[in-house]
Amino acid sequence: MVKNTNQDKVYLILSNLLQLGRNSQWSLVLSNPAAALECVRRKWGPHYSDIALQLILRGCAFSMRIRGPMPLSSYTRPYVTILGYRPQGYVPRDCDYASYEALRDKFLQTPRARAALLKGGIVWRLSWDAVGVEAALGGPSPEVFQSGHWFLSEDAYLWDDKL
Repeated sequence: MVKNTNQDKVYLILSNLLQLGRNSQWSLVLSNPAAALECVRRKWGPHYSDIALQLILRGCAFSMRIRGPMPLSSYTRPYVTILGYRPQGYVPRDCDYASYEALRDKFLQTPRARAALLKGGIVWRLSWDAVGVEAALGGPSPEVFQSGHWFLSEDAYLWDDKL
């Protein structure tokens, strides 16, 4: 189903074959129409977690949105660990790469890690080894309403973790 939001057009995946024991609290949302069409053509599902797993395994970008409250006007930025910086011409050594991996893995132990896995592309690949599929399929983190990303779709605010 196509939904217009306050930011862009998104594609909400709906299923009418859900079993009560496997229902999700979240909705599956894609911004790429080709990925949404692929879900339908390949008949992934019927549950959102089944479809999400197929998208994660292929590195496709999507989000798992839950309904939430109207955002507060005062937004507090979460503390973010940077992965490092080197000046132009710097020749990296083995210890530099090991240091980068350690910082990356520390960052990917936060709730934003599952958001990295859902981004798709190179960000998906960098987070693949450190996050794990099970963490991503759990849906938005408990702190989603404090530091997450939202959009307004018709009459509902839909939230997911922000990278």
